[in-house]
Amino acid sequence: MSIGSYPTPAQAAIYIGQWHVDDAYSIDFNWRSTTEPLYDYRRPRFVNASIGKELVIGSLAVNFRYPGYLYTAIADTLKTIPDTDFQAAAEGARSGSSFVEHYLDLMRKGDAQSRIALLMDAAAEGPNVLRKVSALAYYIENLNSEILPYNDKVRYLDVFDAQFSGSGRVLPIDVWLHYGNLDEPHVARVIRNVVFTGKSEQAHAGAMAAGGLSASGINTLEVYSFFAQTVEAFTIAEPKNV
Repeated sequence: MSIGSYPTPAQAAIYIGQWHVDDAYSIDFNWRSTTEPLYDYRRPRFVNASIGKELVIGSLAVNFRYPGYLYTAIADTLKTIPDTDFQAAAEGARSGSSFVEHYLDLMRKGDAQSRIALLMDAAAEGPNVLRKVSALAYYIENLNSEILPYNDKVRYLDVFDAQFSGSGRVLPIDVWLHYGNLDEPHVARVIRNVVFTGKSEQAHAGAMAAGGLSASGINTLEVYSFFAQTVEAFTIAEPKNV
């Protein structure tokens, strides 16, 4: 897709660090400023404007498969999970070259046709293989360090455990949106210094008069609200190594 064409949601990809958030359903954001007009006593129209405070408000929705799906991407980006834990998880599925390694390699370097072919091949092999091409889903299943014992249950760590890790401060992250093929020149946006502030779940069993999720088989969604510092836009001239 060339720069200047009309990108669709199917041609957009969301990244946190090196991780492609392949279960992302939607993302929306709204840049706000408290800039206000300034008046004097002699004129009915404003004469200048104040310098206001800026803030980005938004939300990220993902298709629900596992609790704590986004935790892996955020924790790895913030380097709160030791590399040895990732290596141990990868060894658990490696037979020559694991599906998850192949997936990450193609997401970083492959062209659009190669990525589509990978998904089609995985779907033909069945749901277990299709699940493994999702790197984040794979690691949430295999990283035991992400699951804490709680009596006879387990508690999955979540985005808030990564960003509020007991360090005494909040650890923001950047979220990237790429429009088009990563291996070609394309447009991208980065939402700077994202801090997640809330989480909700959407699961509707029946049709709603005003629309929305229904009994048509649409997935349950996890929706994470956030604020951020700013949004910047770029032209990416070279293939992105994520």
